[in-house]
Amino acid sequence: ERSQKIELRRNRILQTLRREGVVSVSRLSLDLGATPVTIRSDLASLEQELELYLPGLSKRPSLIVANKMDLPDSESNLAELKQRLAGDPREIIPASVGLGETGILADRIRELVFARRAELEKAKQQAKEENIPEAPAEPASDEIILE
Repeated sequence: ERSQKIELRRNRILQTLRREGVVSVSRLSLDLGATPVTIRSDLASLEQELELYLPGLSKRPSLIVANKMDLPDSESNLAELKQRLAGDPREIIPASVGLGETGILADRIRELVFARRAELEKAKQQAKEENIPEAPAEPASDEIILE
């Protein structure tokens, strides 16, 4: 029963990601009735599983948004997050969407999308030059995980 519950929760996370293109740990926690720690664990497991089917997925540009930075204890929470993710190559962007701090976030996401497109174009050009048949098209949206 426990493994079914985990599988159901992870499937719902994937459905949310497909539907919305982004996921928020705090939102998933509320929607699925699980702790943020459990959601983060699910996301890490899903990322590992996806890497098996889509090698290189973890190398794609991505970022983590530390939202709600206007709340009490947000600075200590951010420090804890950075410590917990020490060695993780993803950029952590502190933001307070409630205070309208979305400009920096939107700019950074746009940069990541353009970098990913350039990466794909470079790979296509290299494959063309090496006479390698083109691979099937990838899904249109990259995954961005919001914290």
